[in-house]
Amino acid sequence: IDNLYGLMPGGSLPPVKKNGKTRTIKPLRGRTITIAHTALNQALKQAVRWGMIPYNPAAEAAIPRSEKQQKRPLTVAERKGLIAASSDSFYRTFYRVLLDTGMRPGEACALNWTDLDFERGSITITKAITQGHDNERVVAHPKTSKSRRTLPMFGLDDELLAHRASQAQQGLGASGYVFTNQLGAPIAPWNFSKRDLERVAKVAAI
Repeated sequence: IDNLYGLMPGGSLPPVKKNGKTRTIKPLRGRTITIAHTALNQALKQAVRWGMIPYNPAAEAAIPRSEKQQKRPLTVAERKGLIAASSDSFYRTFYRVLLDTGMRPGEACALNWTDLDFERGSITITKAITQGHDNERVVAHPKTSKSRRTLPMFGLDDELLAHRASQAQQGLGASGYVFTNQLGAPIAPWNFSKRDLERVAKVAAI
């Protein structure tokens, strides 16, 4: 068990096969390792209660600690550069909402037009899109109860209205989501960050 936990942070776990596909396991963070340990520890505790094993081998396992990454906000110049670099992107309004409201990408991806109140100039966050076991989009509640909140539009009213008109013109509004991909489906945050965001960040030299 110690050996397994030791392999997790460095991305040294062997690849796994699922549905005929081989998947490489990326380096895992401390929180993910702790969750794995909790599940294994509980299962082995139950095995002890049922008399299947004499003791819990996970009880004294050493969980590797990883230093929490310090998040650095963008500078004013970087923010301007990112907006300029995304001006020709299909997701340019999505970038502006993320930058100006500070909401998580998964929360922005789950927004419906009914969550936007243009009369009051507010955005209500009640859900987020997360990644399922087979990379499917799963709509769930945000991480904590405090994550359910109402934010001002921060002057984005006109841009969001123009985005809605453009979405309708392109025939992408049937799903009711504020932000969709070019096929009209809700955005998958994990795909977006690997594709368009990396391109735009590179152009903006961030």
